[in-house]
Amino acid sequence: MAKKLSPDGVPVDTPSTSAKQPSSLFAPETPGQDPPFYDEAPTRPVTRPPGPDPRLGGDEPQTVIAGGWRTSAATAEQEGMADPVVGWLVVVDGPGKGSSVQVGNGQNSIGRGPESRIRLDFGDPEISRNDHAVLTYDPRANQFYIQQGQGVNLVYLNGAPVLAPTPLEQGNRISVGRTELRFVAFCDEEFRWLDSQAAGE
Repeated sequence: MAKKLSPDGVPVDTPSTSAKQPSSLFAPETPGQDPPFYDEAPTRPVTRPPGPDPRLGGDEPQTVIAGGWRTSAATAEQEGMADPVVGWLVVVDGPGKGSSVQVGNGQNSIGRGPESRIRLDFGDPEISRNDHAVLTYDPRANQFYIQQGQGVNLVYLNGAPVLAPTPLEQGNRISVGRTELRFVAFCDEEFRWLDSQAAGE
């Protein structure tokens, strides 16, 4: 068998295509095409689930928090004022330290389960799954309250157990399980939603 020579006359080794490789290592040959490289896996197109690609600015619904509830961006835009944010709970110690959750209008159940309006699912097993405590905002009196829920575990306000509905003030510390929260009021003496709505009428 004659060896192939380069333009300067040096012999060039050419790979033999006569030996068959296992068919599982490459895609089937197509008539009229060069055989595949046996040392490379066949290229297959990358597939993704159907629907718009968010990296390309798709209009897939986004999950947002509206008044303590998880909802879609479209629903939040249409019904945002149905339950406006009135304050926040900031995790200052324990699992989830540095996180925050919104407080909505009316009664807000606190727990780590999905049924809780204020969901503290940061990994603290000592927080009751549902209704560990209830944080209430009264829009008419523009006043916040904290009270014990239906769970067995207690809730503490500034280190003391909450045994009855107790007024909640700016900067108060709330302890549930091993988690310590700091209360931040949005509605206060300078602003409340009822005044804002009356001014817009």
